Amino acid sequence: MPKRRQSWERLLRRAIGLARETESHAPATSFRRPLQTVAYGSLVRNRRYAEAVLALGRPSAYEARATIRSMIEIWGNYRWVRLRQPHSRANRFVKSLALDHLRLLASLPASQKGPNHAALLRTLKRQRAQSRHLFRIRVTKAGKTKLEWARSWSKVSSFETRIQEIVTAAPPTRRAGDEAIYFYYRWFSAAVHGSPFSLSECIQDSPQGWRPRRQPERRPSASVAAATSCLSDTLLAACEDLCLAALRARAQALQDEVIRLGRLPRR
Repeated sequence: MPKRRQSWERLLRRAIGLARETESHAPATSFRRPLQTVAYGSLVRNRRYAEAVLALGRPSAYEARATIRSMIEIWGNYRWVRLRQPHSRANRFVKSLALDHLRLLASLPASQKGPNHAALLRTLKRQRAQSRHLFRIRVTKAGKTKLEWARSWSKVSSFETRIQEIVTAAPPTRRAGDEAIYFYYRWFSAAVHGSPFSLSECIQDSPQGWRPRRQPERRPSASVAAATSCLSDTLLAACEDLCLAALRARAQALQDEVIRLGRLPRR
């Protein structure tokens, strides 16, 4: 295995171990505070995804792209929540659960609706009503203004726009890293969406006709590097929001190593 990939895997395993330790030390009051709920949930999800990247390994580095794209969305949403008015944004994030469930149930085919479907809808509508001050917005159509339910937990519904806000607000010392993570997001999205580009990466012409490529991922270490960057940044932010000072110091030291390795020339 190339030394660079070994280095990234070593750091990713350290990040996973430290994330698990952080999860076990979260204060009991965390789940009463929206920002800490978002912090803890984001950390758990990205730690689990990071473990999946390691499990896929070098042979399935290309398939790891889909996993890392999800990691980057979790990282980006959490970073955007913390960017400005974190408690207000976290509150919207946490309390949008009923809205998400209702939208999902609205698209459920009639053949899939169970006997408790109507009762579940009523329960979710009651829960949504409790947050109407957060999600009822005025919409003007054909000269008429009316109240409608918001379509997203975020007032900036586009993930790309949220990332642009994050990059613009970042200090120069970390802007390049944020831009790199977003580049991974766009690069890996092609594999997730099954684009023509992604198909061309997985097949090759031969004298016998089309054949699958043995290793479609040109840079197998990229998946581990992206996972490490996402998890280490999520971990550091979560330690801050969960008020775990000792673990935060270790998370900062880990992220410093991630940054140093990212600056090394590729071999």
